[in-house]
Amino acid sequence: MIDAASTGADQAPSNPAEAAAQRATPTVASWLEELASAGHREKDYNTEADKIITIYEGGKVDRDQFNILYSNTETLAPAVYNSTPRPRVKRRFNDADPIARAASLLVQRVLEYHLDDGLQQFATFDALIEASTLHALVPGRGVLKFVYEAEVVGEGEEAQIASENVYGKHIPWNRFRHGYGKSWEEVPWVAYQWFMTDLS
Repeated sequence: MIDAASTGADQAPSNPAEAAAQRATPTVASWLEELASAGHREKDYNTEADKIITIYEGGKVDRDQFNILYSNTETLAPAVYNSTPRPRVKRRFNDADPIARAASLLVQRVLEYHLDDGLQQFATFDALIEASTLHALVPGRGVLKFVYEAEVVGEGEEAQIASENVYGKHIPWNRFRHGYGKSWEEVPWVAYQWFMTDLS
């Protein structure tokens, strides 16, 4: 085990600017403390959410022969999300500007493509929203993120983007953490848990 206190942290910085940068730079220990604090805040929620999911999935069939939670959820889910939205992009001011009209049409077609791109390696928009809706209704947290990826060829000034892609990912409710804040605008950070190796 490496002791963080003995890896140079006890050496005084050479100037005030370096000292300020050292204080502002988060360390591994500080991030682990933040994640542990977030997990502690959500301990009761996670315990209760696990119980609710067990009931929803029929894990208490010996006690609850009629799964009212499942029936109610299946009734509410289509009311929350039932069809793929249709993008409509308009200019804020209906000026006779052909460039603005072309830009609006371009953005609308990009959105339409991403809603139904037919790429099998990525989940469809409907599948993402349906999974997030179910998690929002049962454990109470539906998380969805969109990822931008670009393939860059060349180096330095000769670097060029060969291809770009934007796709969505559904995040399981229990693999999401966030910093403390009284409102969402005050939340300082969010984190997602990923399995880096195959555990199967």
